[in-house]
Amino acid sequence: MYVRFMWQGGLFKFYKDKNGRARSYSTAIIDLGTINQQIEEKTFDPKEWLPAAIEEKKFENAMETWLARKEKEAQGGKLAPSTLGAYRTYKNLYYLTSKHLMETDIREIRLKHLQNFYDELPGSAKYRKNIMDALYTFFRWSKRWGEIKEVPTWPELEKVIEKERFALTYEDQQTGLARLPEAHRDIIEFLMETGLRPGEGCALQSGDIDFKRRRVLIRRGYSEGKLRDRTKQKKEQWIPLSDRACELIDANQNDTLFVFQNPSTHRGYRTEYLRRLWVKHSGTGVELYEGTRHSFCTQIIEEGATGPQAQQLMRHADRRSTDRYFHPTDDRARDIVNRRGKVINMERTKKK
Repeated sequence: MYVRFMWQGGLFKFYKDKNGRARSYSTAIIDLGTINQQIEEKTFDPKEWLPAAIEEKKFENAMETWLARKEKEAQGGKLAPSTLGAYRTYKNLYYLTSKHLMETDIREIRLKHLQNFYDELPGSAKYRKNIMDALYTFFRWSKRWGEIKEVPTWPELEKVIEKERFALTYEDQQTGLARLPEAHRDIIEFLMETGLRPGEGCALQSGDIDFKRRRVLIRRGYSEGKLRDRTKQKKEQWIPLSDRACELIDANQNDTLFVFQNPSTHRGYRTEYLRRLWVKHSGTGVELYEGTRHSFCTQIIEEGATGPQAQQLMRHADRRSTDRYFHPTDDRARDIVNRRGKVINMERTKKK
């Protein structure tokens, strides 16, 4: 069976349905009703019923188009390679293996498809949420590009219980640092002194240092092992250097491109190498990011930095990000608890 009709002076015949299958009498009647409804609502576009257009609207093909666009964004520095890598992983492992999404027109994907897809995802609540967040980004892009009218109703996701994070005191940092191989301590201590992201510390070059003003320009970093000529916030930012940070830079002056060079490879460091090194030797029980950047944020706040000052030093676009990096240390928290309810005798203070 086929559907034949006149529209705006033209004669149209559709032999296959939206899934490329030959129509039966019943499916032809259903499609004809849908077309009539679209004509009445003035939303009908015959191109969307043609086989080529139907193929483009299939989930797997629309997903490939979206990823090709994201590839261009990554090449232009508008998308982190790590984000693109995550999208590809989700596509290969989950999106294109799902019986609930494959071979389905993206205009017809509904809550039931997404809920069934989500219910069958493996892994932790956080990992599953990451997969769904990427999928939501795909549907938002599809709407913005006019491929769909609305983003489908989204499933209610399981609440993610965030892993508790810890900050180290300066003394604990020094203890962990002393356990590392001496040849690799300087760059990690520099991260502790500046609060830089590990990828930014690895990418630091001699031309980024302003020795006269004792500051450093943060303008590049690593993502997925690739050097990016921009930071996470996509802008250049100066930060002050502590006395110890200046000493570490002086001690690592060389003729190579990067300030800190791995003596084992005679090339710049990579973030994953530093992460493994820290976890293996530090004995702190926390990840490198917590032991350096999170701890730096906590320390400057506990030393009296105001909210705006901490945000500026952390280079966060949103103050709420800075708040999430602050983890009160047990000793400081205990001091606050112990001071509660205590009264100072002002007369006795004056006599002294």
